[in-house]
Amino acid sequence: MQKFTKRMIAFAACLVFVLSVTLTGFAASDLVREDGFSSYEGLEIRVTTDSDTYREGEAVSYTISFKNTNDYDLDNVTVSYKVPTNLEYDNLSLKKIEKIGLIKSGEEITKTFTTEGEPHKDYLPIIIGGIVAAVVVVILVIVIIVVMKKKKGRRTTAMMLVGALLAGSLSMGLATDAKAEVTDADFSKVGVHDPSIVKDPTTGTYYIFGSHKAAAKSTDLLKWSSLSTNIASDYQELFGDIWDNYCITEENNDVSGNLWAPDVIWNETMQKWCMYMSVNGNDWHSAIVLLTADNIEGPYTYVDEVIFSGYDGSADPAVEKTRLKASKKVDYAGTETELTLTATYQPYTETLTRAEYSDIKKVLGLSEDESLPARYNSTDQSKVNCIDPAVTYDEEGNLWMTYGSWSAGIYQIKLDNETGLRDYDYTEYGDYVKDKADPYLGYKIAGGYYNSGEGPYILHAGDYYYLFLSLGNLEADGGYNMRLFRSESINGPYVDQNGNSAIYSAFDSKAGFVDISSSTTNKYNSTKGLKVMSSVKMAGKSDSHVEVAQGHNSALVDDDGKIYLVYHSRYNNTGESFDVRVHQMYINEDGWLVVSPYEYSGETLSTTGFTADKIAGTYDFVINGLEVYTSKATTANKGIYSAVSITLGADGTISGGATGTWKTTTGSNVELVIDGKTYKGVFVEQANELSTRDMTLTFTACGENTMVWGAKTSN
Repeated sequence: MQKFTKRMIAFAACLVFVLSVTLTGFAASDLVREDGFSSYEGLEIRVTTDSDTYREGEAVSYTISFKNTNDYDLDNVTVSYKVPTNLEYDNLSLKKIEKIGLIKSGEEITKTFTTEGEPHKDYLPIIIGGIVAAVVVVILVIVIIVVMKKKKGRRTTAMMLVGALLAGSLSMGLATDAKAEVTDADFSKVGVHDPSIVKDPTTGTYYIFGSHKAAAKSTDLLKWSSLSTNIASDYQELFGDIWDNYCITEENNDVSGNLWAPDVIWNETMQKWCMYMSVNGNDWHSAIVLLTADNIEGPYTYVDEVIFSGYDGSADPAVEKTRLKASKKVDYAGTETELTLTATYQPYTETLTRAEYSDIKKVLGLSEDESLPARYNSTDQSKVNCIDPAVTYDEEGNLWMTYGSWSAGIYQIKLDNETGLRDYDYTEYGDYVKDKADPYLGYKIAGGYYNSGEGPYILHAGDYYYLFLSLGNLEADGGYNMRLFRSESINGPYVDQNGNSAIYSAFDSKAGFVDISSSTTNKYNSTKGLKVMSSVKMAGKSDSHVEVAQGHNSALVDDDGKIYLVYHSRYNNTGESFDVRVHQMYINEDGWLVVSPYEYSGETLSTTGFTADKIAGTYDFVINGLEVYTSKATTANKGIYSAVSITLGADGTISGGATGTWKTTTGSNVELVIDGKTYKGVFVEQANELSTRDMTLTFTACGENTMVWGAKTSN
């Protein structure tokens, strides 16, 4: 009996201890957190709530104080709020506390904001009372048991704790053959303009980010779904300062439509996803800015500007503003809930020029009174439009950003791996050398003199860095087309297959702008660069829905070594509607990228190649020529190239619409000599683009800046 009584007393003591620890833990959670305070340049923001823990349906009451600790007044203090989506609130009442206005030196202003719901109740006294009652009941039960033991003798008393073991499910990977064919249902398109591709190594998901706040994702590069990030919802808060203080003009005063061509990359040093966004303004008043996120889907936070262009004049309101963020976290029905506010304010109202607002004088080492060199207002030399960023690691792990568009051309600066911003310690650009380097703009690698060229993208694959550019206007009738150059160094020089430099030293009317209303089809037909593809009609593609104005691409080398080209395309029969397309690329025996004729369908290049008997047969053959599509052309084809029928004989001969020879080398590599020109590429079997998605043997090859395609039609 004594042994039993001791056990029961020990049990009661343990229970009281556990309950006391639980009570202590609960009381500790009621302490005011320190996450609701932020201070910068004399402005202190403090956010408090009437509790740190809320039940479902309760109202959260926020008290927000703004204190000016400076010895001068702060003016134009405005606040934007990001309220958690699981809280309901009166939007009008929130707007009433967005404009704080003037805060005098030493003054503190307090605002309150309460979400909708029942008033919060403090349940701590009730819980404490319940715990005390439970302890009393346990003690009484022990006493009763002891009394009953004395009266009725020994009885068997069993005390059991019941636990549940969760059985882990074992998934067995069944070995299956790779999918040999696809159907039309395996594809799903999205409309993302200027798509920049990146892969999340953790999930294996592919993402594309594009202009006008658009984004999408896919697990297989075939079926895409649209994605919305906080860029789409918070753009005014994120980009409002740089827009209002630098980019805005009377003719172009809406930031929403001027967020162009972002590029996203994982920064290994920062352990952040870095988004480089173009904020485009009229007359070159543009900037590229950096945002970061812990998750590739966001939320993205504004960090700072990376580089500016168009430094003349003053913006409206053209005043220096300071940004300060503060946030407050609470536990709402078991979910961490965070209110975030961003205050902007100005300690003075001095009007700044764009040159003073930007960092150009800092980089050039100029005083406030010194003027910028005249070349920064010359489209021939250095008046570059600071848009279309593309960020790439070199072989040594250095980070470089390529950018620019038309006018003065395409440039490249080194970034700081630690910050993701300009590397201010890197000065190897040297003094200004025309058509080569500029101490602020960086290395010149392409374009200039208002020759057409935009959307630069650098891909490192194999032994080379490949530079893609898009020529022409993006409209369906605009003659958009992609060109390819390469270099052994990320800084250039970049040249095409014929040895032409990507840099222009003068205006070229065939590479430059020609009025869109003209019926001529030779616009944007520069002989510089390997033309990646043209508008074509060939077997396995639609004759009525023909690709036109393909461009502003990105590219990716995947984990398995596959190389992808990602771009947007319009069509000859659907106006200005567009979608994203993915083609696989291959490196030929001369080290040049060749592009598959059909969009990617999961195909893999054969390592053993094909026999002569397998290859032999009739093919649709097309040369991707320089002429670009325009519906206004007087020529019958309007810039669309139609395939001719050729026969590849098992003996290595080519006959029919074109003549010559062909031979396979190693693996799937092929060399074709057609009408006196040599093309090198690969044979690859892939699904065609018809609704039937028939598996088709194709070849792609290039030579003398020209891409050629073939698709087998019969044996």
